[in-house]
Amino acid sequence: MSELIEIAFENTSKKSILDFFNEFIDSENLLNYHFTNKEKTIEGTDGLLDLINKPNHDFNLFINLKKIKTDHFFSSYPSLNIIKEKGCYDFILILDLDKTKSSHLKITEGLFAFSKEFATKYSVEIFYAGLEPAIDSETRIFTKHKLGPITIT
Repeated sequence: MSELIEIAFENTSKKSILDFFNEFIDSENLLNYHFTNKEKTIEGTDGLLDLINKPNHDFNLFINLKKIKTDHFFSSYPSLNIIKEKGCYDFILILDLDKTKSSHLKITEGLFAFSKEFATKYSVEIFYAGLEPAIDSETRIFTKHKLGPITIT
């Protein structure tokens, strides 16, 4: 069984979420998603961006894609988890280590470069990555601008 890597961006802006959608998610790349909030559960592809744009609605959105390709890495069948609570967005990118390749010498370097660019572009101060669950600091690939404690080649 392959290990999963999570890249987490905490307290991101709605703009960062929408820009990510515009760059990486279209009907050909979207496999499926599941949307929940306290009022209802919605499945399917209609109106996905409308759901994110609704004001004053907390939600949890889980998305499965066919692929993600950036300047720093490529991954088949990644997942996204977007959580909105009290007006704040958390964004988690979940990658299968066996299905992820990097244009850098090490996968760690590619994921780190992508994450730093994303965090800088959208003024995200809290970001980290690690083996699932990335919240565990002992299995982190990086935290903010510091690599380690583990490295993935």
